[in-house]
Amino acid sequence: MARIDALHSWAGRLSAPLLCLAVFCRCAVRGDAAGLNLPLAALMAGCLALATVSGRGVARRDGAAAESGAMGVALAILAGVEVVSHLRSPYQPNSFFALREAASLLLLFCFARSLLGDAAARRRLYLWMTGFGAVWAGADALRCLRSLAELRALGVGDLTAFKQYFSYGSWTTQALLLLPYPLGLLAGEAGSASPPPRDVGARRRIAPEVVAMAPPALVAVALMVGTVYSFSRGAYAALAFFLLLAGAGHAACRRAPARGPALACAAACLLALAATPVMRSVLGTASLLSTASQVRSFTARQRLLAGALQTAARVPAFGVGGGNYPLVAMAGEGVAGAGGDYVPTPLNRFAATAVEKGVAGLAAHVGALALFFSVSLRKLARGRGGCGGAPCGAAALIPLVAAVAAAVVHQMSYYPAHGDEGAAALEWVAYAVAASLPVGDGGDGGRR
Repeated sequence: MARIDALHSWAGRLSAPLLCLAVFCRCAVRGDAAGLNLPLAALMAGCLALATVSGRGVARRDGAAAESGAMGVALAILAGVEVVSHLRSPYQPNSFFALREAASLLLLFCFARSLLGDAAARRRLYLWMTGFGAVWAGADALRCLRSLAELRALGVGDLTAFKQYFSYGSWTTQALLLLPYPLGLLAGEAGSASPPPRDVGARRRIAPEVVAMAPPALVAVALMVGTVYSFSRGAYAALAFFLLLAGAGHAACRRAPARGPALACAAACLLALAATPVMRSVLGTASLLSTASQVRSFTARQRLLAGALQTAARVPAFGVGGGNYPLVAMAGEGVAGAGGDYVPTPLNRFAATAVEKGVAGLAAHVGALALFFSVSLRKLARGRGGCGGAPCGAAALIPLVAAVAAAVVHQMSYYPAHGDEGAAALEWVAYAVAASLPVGDGGDGGRR
């Protein structure tokens, strides 16, 4: 019996870092990560079995189990559409990569959902994902500083023309989806119980809660600053949408314990930007259509989107299969970018889905997103405060909803040719976390 208890304990401790490792592998590979799909699917199957051994379920009295189950059914339908799309694909080697991707994501969702049975497991997951965000932001900061120094040495003043040396579009989407985890830790610390009253004559010390809030706050600011360094109008719009939605959510949900952690990090982000030498380039990027290059880029994106919609009208109900958009787009029009070069993607998430998965795949895709937002809004409507330092309650759910919405906004202006494996993994983990968070009048969401 003691050995079984020890196995359960070790399984619970290993589950969160293994999940974080799997997501990190998805995000760390640029471009086509199809070679990682099968090993990661096997890893997820093993991790799911490990989490099952650890005995961490999602059953609660507040309806989280039913909502999490509904989210799982919606994502299973999405994966099922991928199977049909692959079987009807005219070029199955490409679509098979997308099929393995869907299987890996579904296992990832199930594994993440299995980790959220109690506050301790949830906090452990948030800590590991925050650490992943710190590593991700630190690596990007080093690369940005190196590129900035090289361009400054060459006498380059306007950095907007060299934005490809700073941040990838995929990195921006992943950074947005990593933001909820440090913000969730901030919400948990802000909602923790107040310390006992201090003697009047006692020496003033920094409160432990303030010390605990400093690392996640720094990670959140670093992710935001890295997004600004992308010099991308789509990234700026997505970040502004995230801050606006998160701020409005915290203002509307009066019972949320956090005092606007997203807005506090936004203020720190602006202070950090004020001390950087790239404010001129940031303002130039944010000016939208003030230069001829920006006008050409906007016109080219319109042409790409129109060509994708024309192609989508000709494909079957289940599309042409994942990864086959470049093949079918070459036979149509509107595949040229700003410089007249061939662009193998419409740079729009929904347009690419409509071509590759057809109207059935687009409906399943939009339905899963709609269910996620519906479940989240229902939770917020009956929202409750935090629970003693654990990421839960409305204050932890609001950043998740805002991050997924902001990622969708960004992917409407930038979407890689073969999908974004890292962003998809983070988004499906967000589905599991949001659906399983205890927000309401029952469950552990209200216990102190």
